[in-house]
Amino acid sequence: MSALALLAGVALVAGGVVWWQRESIARRIIAGQLSDLGLPATYKVESIGTRHQVLTDIVIGDPRHPDMTVEKAIVSITPQLGVPTLDTVTLIRPRIYGTYRNAVLSFGALDKILFRQTATPTGLPDLDLNLVDGRGRIDTDFGVVGVKTEGKGNLRGGYAGIIADTSPRLALGGCVIDQASAFGPIRVVSARPEFKGPLRFAALDCRKQGVSVRKGAVDLAVSTTEKFDRLTGTYDFVTDGLSAAAIKAAKSSGKGDFTFAKGDITARYDLAAQQLGGRYGAAGTLGIEGLLRSADHFGRLESEGTVKGSAIRPGEGLDQALASAEASGKGTLIAPVAAQVR
Repeated sequence: MSALALLAGVALVAGGVVWWQRESIARRIIAGQLSDLGLPATYKVESIGTRHQVLTDIVIGDPRHPDMTVEKAIVSITPQLGVPTLDTVTLIRPRIYGTYRNAVLSFGALDKILFRQTATPTGLPDLDLNLVDGRGRIDTDFGVVGVKTEGKGNLRGGYAGIIADTSPRLALGGCVIDQASAFGPIRVVSARPEFKGPLRFAALDCRKQGVSVRKGAVDLAVSTTEKFDRLTGTYDFVTDGLSAAAIKAAKSSGKGDFTFAKGDITARYDLAAQQLGGRYGAAGTLGIEGLLRSADHFGRLESEGTVKGSAIRPGEGLDQALASAEASGKGTLIAPVAAQVR
């Protein structure tokens, strides 16, 4: 027998072994990958091929309260010497569940991938992902956020898709936001997810601050780290109505930038309102520019800035308030200051 015929025979036998043992090999590949990632998971094998495998009914985490489920996954494998590796993963109708409590974001068992502390790169895996009808729910200290998304590309760079977030009610810093939603493109650049699109809400009410806003639309540009532990971005908004401190405005607008990390926010703002009127006076325009900070996970808010305006007309209520301050402050520094302001 020639060497060529011998090699052909060996190849034929090896190929037959691989074919008959393909499901066992596939299971070892998948189980090995899951074991390396430290993910407790169950699944069913629908079909097995030398380069493609189809899994169904995937459950990650506690089956009674899973952290993630996937209706179907199509796994592409790259053959190589040693153990083959995952190349591209297509997830059809995945569902993910997370929490944001005390400034900590968690996706249960998936935290071992996203937030592990090792000498190698952490966070988003180096994987080509094709996401079809993905949805999620995140329970936070501020309210429930629902997510719907689709996209494809490498998760550490090149991924592009669409994302939509909705929340029936969010409560933070003594303020309540009703019917908030955001929609727009999402992409990953250098392992940093980025979003740009409109955020809309039906109403925003801050009872402690006496502020109420109706029908807001905000243009957002936001980026985060691969561990989702820091948000930075810019905003530009307009609203149909604003009321604050017994003064109402027909329209308001604003722009600025912000950083959200460790459960608190620092934001620069440049706000403007038109056609103001109320008991204390009226103005054609009124602007406020400054800096806002929160502390203790929005338990405390601090702000500093400057005010400017045009066509300002003090009202009877303001004069009465100043007169009252002058009378009650008689004999102190308050009285002459109030008198001078009048």
